[in-house]
Amino acid sequence: KTGDLIARIDPTAYDSRDKQAAAANAAATETDDAADAQVQIVSSSSKGGLTSAKAALSGSASAAAGANAQIAAAQAALSRAQADAQKAETDLRREQQLRKDEAIPQAQVDTYQSAAASARAAVAQAQTQLAGAQEARTSAESRITEAQGRVEQSTPVNAQLDVAKANAALAHARAASAKAALDLAKQQLDYTRIVAPFDGHVSKLDVHLGQLVSPGQVLTNVLPNTTYVIANFK
Repeated sequence: KTGDLIARIDPTAYDSRDKQAAAANAAATETDDAADAQVQIVSSSSKGGLTSAKAALSGSASAAAGANAQIAAAQAALSRAQADAQKAETDLRREQQLRKDEAIPQAQVDTYQSAAASARAAVAQAQTQLAGAQEARTSAESRITEAQGRVEQSTPVNAQLDVAKANAALAHARAASAKAALDLAKQQLDYTRIVAPFDGHVSKLDVHLGQLVSPGQVLTNVLPNTTYVIANFK
């Protein structure tokens, strides 16, 4: 019958090539899948890193602006405190002079002394607040520099993505080549099977077990089951 096996060429070498091609195809397919996954990873991580870096830069810039506002407010508060302290010292000296002349009671001098002490304390507090605001600005500026560096490092997103896509394209090409090699190996392995091209019977077998054959060599004759007559009319 059509497709029945008539003879078979030793398939050992072709079977080995088929298995080797299958293994290479499997490896190429895994590499291909990994390359596609890497494209997705690079795309997500790079864009996410850039977004995060820009957010950090924006936050640091806002913190620096806030610190500048705090410095301005602390400087204004220090100026007021210094003016109040200067006035309190002037008033205290005047009251002390009046006390020497015994023009006012000591209790009144004590009141002005307390006011002067409070004014000096207010100056010290304002100076501390100003120093804290200046330190906060320095810290914010340092974070801005760091955030700018992160933005610069994360900026070449397209370049990183292009490299990943190029690697994926190479992996696709290698996978296609491996698939073609596998198809060829299977085809060559299939060629080792000599099968009946149609229903009929073998009239002559010109090969034997262990015999070497070459391309184009006649191995057998297959006659169809249909009865026919060869005639030469003259």
